[in-house]
Amino acid sequence: MELEKAKQIGNEVLEKIRPYIDQGEIAGSIRRNKQEVHDIDLVIELKRVFMSLTDIKKILRDYGRVVLDGEKLIRV
Repeated sequence: MELEKAKQIGNEVLEKIRPYIDQGEIAGSIRRNKQEVHDIDLVIELKRVFMSLTDIKKILRDYGRVVLDGEKLIRV
């Protein structure tokens, strides 16, 4: 995927989960401005208000097929 498209998607995801996080930013190859991006890495700090992992997964599934579904890492 091209860098600009990946940035757009990453920012859309961050905006959707913004009510549930204290901080969030795009990381990985996007942050390093690589022209070809294979995945979108987001680093987030959740608010103390609880949002279940299931709720986060529902949001992420809007952006593609889940290829890794773990307790600490979800890859779409």
